[in-house]
Amino acid sequence: MVLAYWLAGQLPFNPLELLWDPWQWLWLAATYLLLMLPFLLVALLICISFKRYAGFIGAVYGADLLGAGVGALTVMGMLHWLFPEQLLPVLASLAFVAAALGAVVLQQRRAAWLSATASLGLLVPALQGVPLDPNPFKPLQQQLQVMGSRVIAERSSPFASYRSSIA
Repeated sequence: MVLAYWLAGQLPFNPLELLWDPWQWLWLAATYLLLMLPFLLVALLICISFKRYAGFIGAVYGADLLGAGVGALTVMGMLHWLFPEQLLPVLASLAFVAAALGAVVLQQRRAAWLSATASLGLLVPALQGVPLDPNPFKPLQQQLQVMGSRVIAERSSPFASYRSSIA
């Protein structure tokens, strides 16, 4: 998740140039493809679970829906305390925790160890947050160009991350 997000941020996509630069449509498509990869991998895992546990497809699908619902509510709650750039590594770390638990259940000790180690390795980026590169033409970025302006408040919620500045 973190790698796909970071790679998408490295693309020279600027939505403000979509009307006059045809290359921006290619960068937009590449951004969507990169951000789709984590979802594709999870869908692949669910399909593998269907194949492996063919006699329990209803239970597997029910667990998937329950997990998606609980996960969505949890993310909404966490956005009251964490900014999205901080939440992304936390979610990636939780995915590795889930992988470690699955490996323990399947008695795959090496996979459990690797997943647990990866989970711990994502705690440092979670504390620092994934760096964002905001569009320089957004109003806040423009206002921060004024000499003496600074950010005076930052808030996060499920509806929006909010940063206000004063000049």
